[in-house]
Amino acid sequence: MPGLYSSRRELLAGIGSVTTASVAGCLSGNESSEQVSTARLSTGATSLIAPLIKSEGIDEEYDFESKIFVRDSISAYYGDFVGGTYNTLPSGPSAAVSRFNEGLDLSIIGSFNYSSMWWVSNDPDIRSIEDLEGETVAVPLGSGAFALADAVVRERTGQSVEELAGETINAPGPGGSPPEVLTGGASVGLSWEPALSSFIIRDNDLEAIVNVREQYQSLFDADSFNLVWAVRNDLIENNPEAVSGLLQAGQDVADMYNEDLDGTISKLIEQTANEPEPIREAFQSNRLEFSMDALENSRDAMDTQLEVYRDLGVVDELPGGEIYHQF
Repeated sequence: MPGLYSSRRELLAGIGSVTTASVAGCLSGNESSEQVSTARLSTGATSLIAPLIKSEGIDEEYDFESKIFVRDSISAYYGDFVGGTYNTLPSGPSAAVSRFNEGLDLSIIGSFNYSSMWWVSNDPDIRSIEDLEGETVAVPLGSGAFALADAVVRERTGQSVEELAGETINAPGPGGSPPEVLTGGASVGLSWEPALSSFIIRDNDLEAIVNVREQYQSLFDADSFNLVWAVRNDLIENNPEAVSGLLQAGQDVADMYNEDLDGTISKLIEQTANEPEPIREAFQSNRLEFSMDALENSRDAMDTQLEVYRDLGVVDELPGGEIYHQF
């Protein structure tokens, strides 16, 4: 299991170290061969990397121009990638495979991050996945985080979350599920954005009852990926140097967090609507962890996750090795 960070020298020892940038998107427009575009959700982990690549001029160091699109919902986040508004995206593994199977010409170039997710509740009678039965459950339907949590529920109970719950509420934005529980709209929710929602849990009467990542490891003997890096193949074909630069720029920002966490968070806050304390806590507790391995080192675990999704019906079929691109 990789540590919170690998050094830049370790990561870039071979070209194509796959990194990257966290859950954060990285960068830039589609008008020229030197531009790389991406999206980030408005706050939370997907906003940790791309803003700093831009504001610190790291994209210029690697000879590409970055452009970042901000989205507030999962449907817009993925929909605009499919529509071509941007050409790279931090994506849930199942979301990438599903869109590949639907005909989108993309490649997975690496794994991104391991973020713990929790089922949270303020009901003392809810203490396990099995206790979701008949309850009103708030989840980010359509997200890679939900697909991962749903796979664990299916393996444990033989039912999907939607089959097990009495009612399912879609809470599509980062940190959207805990407020549904706090306001009484749901009795249990999936806290899928630890950098944002951990402080909601801490400051209110919510308890983390199930760690999804730990249960996945126990059930499937592999680690889980919340996000992979999906890139449209026309960008790879037309400008592989820009994509390689994107990966290296992401690692540079990761090194910034590793070497000066508080200073880097301060720079981030100037660019985004994030709150500093939950970001700091997420890093320090390892609830937010970037994967800085090369694709070849994460491929087996990624294959396991996709096989789990296929066996549980989360994805219809596996595309095989053709979905991967190793630089």
